Amino acid sequence: YLYSPDCVWCDRNLENIKYLYENAKEEYNFIGLTVLKDSASEYVKDKDLQFPVYTSPSDSNRLEYNFRATPSTYVISSEGKVIKYW
Repeated sequence: YLYSPDCVWCDRNLENIKYLYENAKEEYNFIGLTVLKDSASEYVKDKDLQFPVYTSPSDSNRLEYNFRATPSTYVISSEGKVIKYW
């Protein structure tokens, strides 16, 4: 899940992501990825995110996975290929 702590649409989508996590966490490994490093830990704590969150994707990852706007949800195979994006 690609998000930004200062994104209004990310906040609006938060309950959907939490629901998805709770209902599919046995089938998928969930991670959050934020483009802003400074406020990431505060956001995770304030929003009670239960999955691991990483910060500052590398330029090569941004290109490889075509990271665009936030919020975005990706399903990535164990081989590292994007299966679905929305």
